Parts: sequence; C-alpha cells; structure tokens
Amino acid sequence: MKHLNNKIGMIGQKMVCNYLKENKINYWTNFDDNYNITDIVMQKDNRISFIEVSTKQHTIKNGFKVTGKNKKQIEGYLRRQFKYNIDYFIIFVDIKERAIYGNNLNNLMRGTKYANTEFPLNINCGGQEITFFSLNDLIPLAKMKDADADELSKMVFKNKHNKYQTSIL
Repeated sequence: MKHLNNKIGMIGQKMVCNYLKENKINYWTNFDDNYNITDIVMQKDNRISFIEVSTKQHTIKNGFKVTGKNKKQIEGYLRRQFKYNIDYFIIFVDIKERAIYGNNLNNLMRGTKYANTEFPLNINCGGQEITFFSLNDLIPLAKMKDADADELSKMVFKNKHNKYQTSIL
C-alpha cells in the first residue's frame, strides 16, 4: 500500500510542479521514491518557501469538506518555519473534486469558524492526531487535467464502509 501511496503522491507533486511552471514560479524538487522532508522548494519574489503536497480525496467532518495532515508533521513545519523564517504552503490535490487547492500554513493556522466548528480541527484518527483544514480555507489554484484525474481515479476505490482507499490494480 505504501508503494502505491507514494506513486499517487508523486503524480500529485508533478501536477503541482506543472502549475508552478505554468505560472512562471521557480521551484526545485527531487522526484525519487524516498520520503523527503519537503516536497517542493519554491522561489517567488526573491523569497524561498516550502510546499507540502497531499494527494487524496477530501473527507467530511462535521458536515464540511476537509483535508488533513498528521499533527506532528504540522508542528514540525511550524517549528522550521519559525526557526528559519521560511514559509510553508500546504497544497492539496483532491482526486474527487479534480482540483488543486492551497494556502500558506500561517493562514490555515489562524483559525476560522463555520457553523460552530472551529478549524483547524484536531481529531484522533486510528491512534494518530490529524489536523484537518476546511476546504473553505484553501484557495482553488487549478483544475486537474483530465488525463491526470483519470490516472489518479483508477487508483482509488470505495471499501465496504464507503471510505476511499487506494487500489493496487
């Protein structure tokens, strides 16, 4: 399963790189199969920033479309951001919506409230704490190209609990 998740992640990362290239934003990355601390390093307006990419389908929490990252990862991004004065951007490639969303981590951590639900929302999911962000707090960046969306859609399916999982085809 981890190998397939890496493959899905690399497809999403390449889509984000294509978005950066189309918008004439300088970036660097290493496309290898190893876990790396930062997905993409971006330079815009003479400022270096890190981009963390998540490629998956959104989920629903308290009636809201959300995406999440491990709380420990988020805390690590915040520490490095403070220590090195480098911005982090969270980019979410949503397979179900066929869209790419993103925002600066500082903006996401400021906190918002929708219908009595405060975001970011921290929930224990299977023994690990996940920080969920509302899609309302993410900025739509681009629609996926049909070929990319089709490739990713082939790798996911709904299990008997109506939750999306990756498929090993």
